[in-house]
Amino acid sequence: GVGTWQAAASGGAGGWTDDGTVVRLTTSTGNVGIGTTAPNSKLEIAGAIATAVVSKVATDSPYTVTASNSTILANATDGVVTINLPTAVGITGRQYIFKKTDESANAVTIDGNGTETIDGSLTYTLEIQYKYVTVQSDGANWVIIANN
Repeated sequence: GVGTWQAAASGGAGGWTDDGTVVRLTTSTGNVGIGTTAPNSKLEIAGAIATAVVSKVATDSPYTVTASNSTILANATDGVVTINLPTAVGITGRQYIFKKTDESANAVTIDGNGTETIDGSLTYTLEIQYKYVTVQSDGANWVIIANN
């Protein structure tokens, strides 16, 4: 189908600009909403969010995370799994979630890009079933923002 743009009904007047490479939305409030006509944050989503989930096993190892990944479930039943992070440079704020799904003694290792670190270490290891970690780029390295 063909999409159309419509100005927000209340207080969100603005417009879309397309420079041929990037489409930008400018609003009078600086806020953008999905499913709401009166967003009160830079991005407000009135509804559920769906992100990409992929499963990886030992034969996929080493696996390098891509921009289209969000959550990576790792099954190390048949051997260790190594997951390589992309460079943290140029993607400030990007987050990834990693979870070990099996009960084997084999580890799942998250590896920073080159000399980039994960909370000061070059790697982070998930050794127990259902262990998870969420990392976020600070523009130079990866920081852990949640784990168990």
